Amino acid sequence: MAASVPPGSGRLIFLPWLSGEHAPVLDHYARGGYVGLTMSHNKAHMTRAVMEGVAYHTRWICEWRRPDSALTVSSASSAAGIAKSEPRSLPI
Repeated sequence: MAASVPPGSGRLIFLPWLSGEHAPVLDHYARGGYVGLTMSHNKAHMTRAVMEGVAYHTRWICEWRRPDSALTVSSASSAAGIAKSEPRSLPI
């Protein structure tokens, strides 16, 4: 279903902080949800926006590090329905 919607989800953004933000910053008061939702969006747009929002948040966590840290991330794993999707890279 999400594959039927082009990347960007029709300018719909999902912020995945449904129970606060824990990484890379700690903010128990952060709240997530949809931004830019209009009557032209449908379930497929919302599904793709969730997938993109989680992917970009994961990327933020992977790219964040202290300047003196040797932390690097070379791969990531996924489970459930999204793991059955065709692999794609996020644009840098």
